[in-house]
Amino acid sequence: MKITKELLEHLKVKSITLLKDDKNILCFLERVENDLWTFSLSLKIELSTNENVSFQFLFEGEDTSSLLVSTVLDFGEDWINVKPVSADSTSLKHFLKYLILMEQKYDSFGRRKEERIKIGKENSKLFGLSDIQQEIFLQGVKFIQPCVVLDASVHGICVITPDTPAAKNEENFCVKLQFVKPERTVILKAHKVYSRINKTEQKTFITLSCQLLEPIHFEWRDRVIKMIEYSMDLN
Repeated sequence: MKITKELLEHLKVKSITLLKDDKNILCFLERVENDLWTFSLSLKIELSTNENVSFQFLFEGEDTSSLLVSTVLDFGEDWINVKPVSADSTSLKHFLKYLILMEQKYDSFGRRKEERIKIGKENSKLFGLSDIQQEIFLQGVKFIQPCVVLDASVHGICVITPDTPAAKNEENFCVKLQFVKPERTVILKAHKVYSRINKTEQKTFITLSCQLLEPIHFEWRDRVIKMIEYSMDLN
């Protein structure tokens, strides 16, 4: 599971530092896969496999830092793979628990033949969207237009939007979503897989089925998984 800056901010992590000998080295948690955690390092240091190192986590609203002891599995000049061993604070234990739970759900619901959830007008409020009308845009270009989310999956999205040259011809674009409870703006990078034209008496629309490009915002993953679990409970 890719760890993003937005996810770390959501979990109130202000900074992570690798403690090695007499050095404090700023680092970034990049990915979590089972018991394998990958950190990028701001400086090169001497390491060896199977040694124990400590990571200092500073959470918002806390005066003291939390320590995560890990075993080195592999490393390079600017990265390190470790296996977490122990945590010394409640905040850090909650952080670990959340990541383990989300990784399990992501693996369970994020498979290749993943379930798609219908959104549209019927489920937009249940999904947490502020309004049925959302937006698509192109990065670096003055192009923005309304859209409606038709369905969602962990790795995909289908939207309907007015048929314009940009919507028809561009392969990559962004979907901007406004969520409520909690309020959060989510930007998703999308790659068009296929499209189809829908005509009414007065207007022409285009339906875009897209693959979402990594990193996928954690809020999107969380809400899609909750919708899948909700639909499973109903059945």
